[in-house]
Amino acid sequence: MPSSLDWTQLSFILILIVSFVLLITELLRNDLVAVLIIVALALTGVLEPSEALAGFGSEPAIIVASIFVMTGAFQRTGLADAIDTWIGRFAGRGYIAGSWW
Repeated sequence: MPSSLDWTQLSFILILIVSFVLLITELLRNDLVAVLIIVALALTGVLEPSEALAGFGSEPAIIVASIFVMTGAFQRTGLADAIDTWIGRFAGRGYIAGSWW
């Protein structure tokens, strides 16, 4: 490593490498890895705590979180299975059967 890198740069590179390893090997769930990345960046001083938490208030983040909640509810209530069955009947048995063109 070049000696011109300071502590925050080295810690960022280490967090990046560990994140890639965790995401590729899937040792932990991806959402948990994402939260751990934010926590690690805040604890090492790469990001200020206000910067680390700023993304959670953005509209796209709230929409994505809402989609995860709705998907979980669809799974628990059985609605996802009902939609799956309906799509399966619509599509038929072949790959081309469900296409509209």
